[in-house]
Amino acid sequence: MNSSELPERFADVRRHLGISARHEGLACAIEWVLGYPGIREAFERAAGCTNPFEEVARLFDLSIEIEDLEEHTPESGPVVFVANHGHGGADALALMATMCRLRDDVRVLANREVGLLGDLEKYVFPVSLMNEKKASGNISSLRAMLKHVRDGGCLGVFPAGRVAVWKGDRMTDPPWNDHVIALLQKMTATIVPVWFFGGAPSAMNVLSRLSPLMRTALIPTGLNWMRHGTIRARVGKPFASDLLKKKGEAASEWMRANLQSLGELGN
Repeated sequence: MNSSELPERFADVRRHLGISARHEGLACAIEWVLGYPGIREAFERAAGCTNPFEEVARLFDLSIEIEDLEEHTPESGPVVFVANHGHGGADALALMATMCRLRDDVRVLANREVGLLGDLEKYVFPVSLMNEKKASGNISSLRAMLKHVRDGGCLGVFPAGRVAVWKGDRMTDPPWNDHVIALLQKMTATIVPVWFFGGAPSAMNVLSRLSPLMRTALIPTGLNWMRHGTIRARVGKPFASDLLKKKGEAASEWMRANLQSLGELGN
């Protein structure tokens, strides 16, 4: 079967590696190594829950400790949480699980395939990172995201879009997507920085350096490798999005430094 004829499912190796579409056994083996089947199953089981992210964290026995999030989360009004991506899928799950406890209008800007997990479509503003043919859909999604915030909604974003890697003595996000920062500059909202401590296992970091495709493929695997673990984060002091507008072209660099300063305080 041609890969384009396959029904869509989250992180389908057969679609991204053409040769595996003709070899079901190979595709299954790759997905088993990456931990995709267990991730799909957990989100299917969590479908219909009031907070599916929290339920998946429970199924993975993942403890979440985000310092000062409740204190810095406005009860209403437009707010955007901006976070680093040290753990891949685990930090996205942790942020969404905690945000959904505090507000009922939470959405996240994420790879379109995240919306194929369970019933997560209603939580996701989908963007295509790897498939240029579907990238045109990003425009309508980003417009919907801006409207959501303009209407007073709550949003989570990971400007890197891909899992962080070790650089020197610390985990460092890949270059941020300048379009995301430009969109934040268009908003009138409270910006809340969130720093996730630690990072993915060393093997994941080595593999993620091989190619952009591999780096993207390992984002959900980061969640699988965090089973029975604890993910910790610190929330910084919120600020008005007008500050990003005033920073102009330096906004991205300033925002990254702002996040990293939270990590330098230690955990």
